Amino acid sequence: MRGVTVLMPVFNGERFLQEAIESILQQTHRDFELLIINDGSTDRSRDIILTFDDPRITLVENSENIGLAATLNVGLGLAKYELIARQDADDLSLPERLARQVDFLEKNPSVVLVGTQAVIIDQQGFRKGRVLDRACTHDSIRWDLLFDNSFTHSSVMFRRSIIAQLGGYDMAFRYCQDYALWTQVARHHSVANLNVCLVHYRVHPFDRMSHKLKDLIASENRLIMRDYITDTLGNDSVSELELDAMVNMRLAFEKRWTQPFVGLVARFIDAYQAIRPSSNHSLDFKRTVARRYVRAAYKAWRSHPWCVLAVLAPAVGRYPVVRVTVRWFVNLMWGMAGDICRHRVRKLREACIAIW
Repeated sequence: MRGVTVLMPVFNGERFLQEAIESILQQTHRDFELLIINDGSTDRSRDIILTFDDPRITLVENSENIGLAATLNVGLGLAKYELIARQDADDLSLPERLARQVDFLEKNPSVVLVGTQAVIIDQQGFRKGRVLDRACTHDSIRWDLLFDNSFTHSSVMFRRSIIAQLGGYDMAFRYCQDYALWTQVARHHSVANLNVCLVHYRVHPFDRMSHKLKDLIASENRLIMRDYITDTLGNDSVSELELDAMVNMRLAFEKRWTQPFVGLVARFIDAYQAIRPSSNHSLDFKRTVARRYVRAAYKAWRSHPWCVLAVLAPAVGRYPVVRVTVRWFVNLMWGMAGDICRHRVRKLREACIAIW
């Protein structure tokens, strides 16, 4: 079995860092180095790392905080092995993760990047009942990248030499550097996701995210999407209005973008299948398209439940493989019931005010 460098950048990650490190040390694949780069942390991150007495751990200290993309590029330059596995300081890798990814890459030498499915956990480590369900085959991933990042960063393993040829992580992107890099890789090389959950991906509340931060993330997504869509489907394949719809539907559902988004998905299906006819016969591609509709519908019910049918109807008509989980359906019905109740309470309050 081949050696692997597990690359873990850390910035003020004391809360979950010990668990993240332990999840790597417990891997069944034993031939690896855990390269931890402390990016100027001001908390107890360094002390926690030093409590581990394992020769496979290498700690590198940045003299100051230089950001995630730059830190990852430092790690690519220092890595001992050709195969690089990413691991965030707040996520967890299941014991079989490295072994299964190494085995896949050895059996598929043309594949440069492979990720896995991921279970979503909260800050206490409890499963939230949802899975980051990713496209698996190259054709499906290339289509899905038109809309969103198709890889969970903490789940990927890639060939360092190819990533280096592409220039590594683009430091112009502060938050979406992984999405930008994966679109570059997928244009020129084969990529894949294993159809098994091997990572626990921790989500954090973003209720207090500033408008400035949201605008920055939206701006980065817009740049990546425009460039990738143009390269994949050709010039004039997407309008500025459609880009607005894509970016906004990714970050938060807005009713006004429903029809532009649904129309765009249908058009992108036809355009992509004309370029890659093999996708017409791919069950994974059909499921990937279905999930794109379902994700939009999932966002819709939380704010505009009555838009769900407008989103799902085209998917059901075109791809009957749309599968809605019982949990999702119950949440959907609960959301609609709540919307009806709120509407009636509002009308009753208005009537009482009028009478008074």
